[in-house]
Amino acid sequence: MKNPKVDEAYLKRLGLIDEAGMTNELGTEVTAELLPRFPPRKHGRAFPEIKRAAGCAVACELAIDNYAGAVLLAYRIDPNGFDPYTGWHFPGRQHVGDNAFCETVQECAREEVGTEVRILQPQHKNPFIPFMGTIDHTGKEYPVQFHQTSLIFHCHLDGTITKPVIVDKEPRDGDLRWFRACPKGMIRAQWQYWDVLKHEGIV
Repeated sequence: MKNPKVDEAYLKRLGLIDEAGMTNELGTEVTAELLPRFPPRKHGRAFPEIKRAAGCAVACELAIDNYAGAVLLAYRIDPNGFDPYTGWHFPGRQHVGDNAFCETVQECAREEVGTEVRILQPQHKNPFIPFMGTIDHTGKEYPVQFHQTSLIFHCHLDGTITKPVIVDKEPRDGDLRWFRACPKGMIRAQWQYWDVLKHEGIV
């Protein structure tokens, strides 16, 4: 929860930000000194801001299919009201820290679907490459949150979905739905993921 005493005026009184509200030389030095002092996995409110400022190179995206040509998507409403980040998307999350890719995939599955998944071996059958496709977002005309590259993992459910699965009603944040093709309202940055799924024969 944000401390109400820590606002722009407070930071200006400390001499940490300039008139435009951005960190000045002193503010940057203080930030650099504080970052190594954050306890592991206890960044709290600061963590999303750190990711936003620094960027994240890779995101893991889950293509969970139902053995019958449909893929499970999640609906997201951007908390900041930014329209390009609101819509249907493949469950996914930023790959940060020292986690293995499979750990990031399972964390995402538990959070967005409510169960773990089995990661399937891609058609290229290289045991050292567990993802079936990569998407490079660098220089594209659509906005992407934090990362430059998406790794797409083909998965099957390894348990029962515990999140809401809808069929034809208006989606709410966190709702899931099975789709056989790219739906209307898909987040723009993920349209091309469907090309990877078609190439792999999933849809």
